[in-house]
Amino acid sequence: MAEKRKSLMRLTHDEIEAYILDPENNALPEAQMEQFNRVMSAARLLDTHPDTDHIVSLLQVKYNCAAVTLRKDVELAREVYKTKHTFDWDFWHTWQIRDQLDLIHECKIKGNLKEWNAAKKVLHQIIGDKPDGLTDDKQTGNTQILICVNVNGQVVNMPIDEARKLKPNEMKEVMDIMHQPIDEAEAEEIMDS
Repeated sequence: MAEKRKSLMRLTHDEIEAYILDPENNALPEAQMEQFNRVMSAARLLDTHPDTDHIVSLLQVKYNCAAVTLRKDVELAREVYKTKHTFDWDFWHTWQIRDQLDLIHECKIKGNLKEWNAAKKVLHQIIGDKPDGLTDDKQTGNTQILICVNVNGQVVNMPIDEARKLKPNEMKEVMDIMHQPIDEAEAEEIMDS
């Protein structure tokens, strides 16, 4: 009796795969078959209806089960079947690039230049062209860092490259100026600039 009530989650991957590939020769027990059908229905509904409550309502009409049971089936479907709402596109894209790089490496080692060039073209299609005008300042080194120094109530923005060129005694003067206490009005003025 306990075997009949065994949950679909307790089946091995191989048992479920065998049923999907050859349902006539690898039948599931009736209780598991019912749950399998509910999970498959929930998985189909997840793409078009990402709201769990709506899916549970639709499945209650079709299967006449308790809402708690159907919620568990929906969560199982959500774990097992990735939808367009939960699919990890970044992981998939990275996987494609890695797979293509492995193929390029294999072709180069084997000396198969035709396949090697074809694989490089596919990699270019996966990655795409670099958009014009979109450059990262961090990568190109165009970021300008400014040091704000308050000299007699006037804020002076000094590029860090100029600060590096200062002599030690000039640097000490700048540091002394930076460590002088300021009042609240000067602080607001510095923050506004």
